[in-house]
Amino acid sequence: MEDNDSGTQETNNGGGLKTKATEKVREISEAARGQAGERVRNLTGKARERAQETVEERRERLASRVEEAASGLLQHAEEGENLRYEAERRVAHGLESAAGYLHSHQTAEVAGDVGVYVRQHPVRSMIMAAVIGYLLAKILS
Repeated sequence: MEDNDSGTQETNNGGGLKTKATEKVREISEAARGQAGERVRNLTGKARERAQETVEERRERLASRVEEAASGLLQHAEEGENLRYEAERRVAHGLESAAGYLHSHQTAEVAGDVGVYVRQHPVRSMIMAAVIGYLLAKILS
């Protein structure tokens, strides 16, 4: 009978070690998952910050180019007094206003405002985009 008890004791000790080892492995894997998750969150946050900085820099650059286009258009519009030159002056003033808006608002605000305007005035938005694109192409070429 002693043999039986010692065999049971060995089995219990072996089972206890196996349980402890399994628990330790589980703890280590949970800790590793937590660290990996934290690293991913940090990297994602850094990438998001860099992307936002890049977008903001490009918004500022766009605002400066719109100002340059407005200035060039105004200089050209000063050459005459007919309807074409008056239209150029109006567009130039609109571009100046747009540039000021871009300088004074964050990209998220601009995107939200544009989205609202486009939903409220889809046809007008398309026409304005086409006209502005055409005029900018003419000015910048």
